[in-house]
Amino acid sequence: MTEAVTDKAVRQTIALVIGQKDDAALILGEAARALRETGARLQAQDKADVARTAEHAATQLTRFSGYLRTHNTEEIAGDAERIASAIPAGILSGALTVGLLAGRLLDRSDKQG
Repeated sequence: MTEAVTDKAVRQTIALVIGQKDDAALILGEAARALRETGARLQAQDKADVARTAEHAATQLTRFSGYLRTHNTEEIAGDAERIASAIPAGILSGALTVGLLAGRLLDRSDKQG
């Protein structure tokens, strides 16, 4: 059952990436820029540790955005399948949960600020 759910999630993710990879690359690039700006503001507020974390996250988003722009959909799908098969379902579902929670927190902070 868990493998079927994981396989379905992987297939849906692959379809999403294939169908919208250029949009995703653009959005990720914009998110990286926003994180860098936030990091600069945090640095100015003497919050260097948090600023470094924001910069690191921005760097990773920039790398992934570049990956999406420079790889064709078949390469992306193959890489996603390899990653999914190498990650146990429990870890994958845990990562998905963390991602969803982080998204909700970011959405909530956007609405408040």
